[in-house]
Amino acid sequence: MVHRFNYGLLGLFGQGQMGNAKANSPYRNMDFTTYQAFLGFRSSNYRFSAAAEYSYAAQKTNVEAVANTNLTGQSFSYGPKIEYYDGKESIGFIYRLSSNFNLNKLDANNNKQYYASKTGINIQYTRRIKNNLGIVIDYAREEYGKSLPDKIKWDRISIGFIFSNFDKYPFPLPN
Repeated sequence: MVHRFNYGLLGLFGQGQMGNAKANSPYRNMDFTTYQAFLGFRSSNYRFSAAAEYSYAAQKTNVEAVANTNLTGQSFSYGPKIEYYDGKESIGFIYRLSSNFNLNKLDANNNKQYYASKTGINIQYTRRIKNNLGIVIDYAREEYGKSLPDKIKWDRISIGFIFSNFDKYPFPLPN
């Protein structure tokens, strides 16, 4: 079995929705700017990594239309990533072990507000364009319920660029 280290940096821009189906936080449209990094090893056509993500979410729906609430904020998450890579394209999956979403606004007592979670996923398709540069399409979903009486969910679809140590031919590796 052949092993090789892999790494990557991603910059993504996307849109999605966030909220719940209840009156206290109806779904609203959000824009997402996301940065991801991963580091791991490769065995044959599979890449196994630890991934981390920082995302800024900006609410696009007017606050009056969504019970006077604004969910603009930042999130940070991490978890394991597995990809199948054929030398030009890959399909990957990230399981988010932990995620926190910090709202920009303070509560009535002037305290920071945040949501915590342990149940999120990313599904990614990447295609190497040239050398270490590629494009990525990412679908992500998260459910925050660890710190809330009512769960808040979000999902997004994003597109962006990836910088990674792509190999032209993933197996066998040159000696």
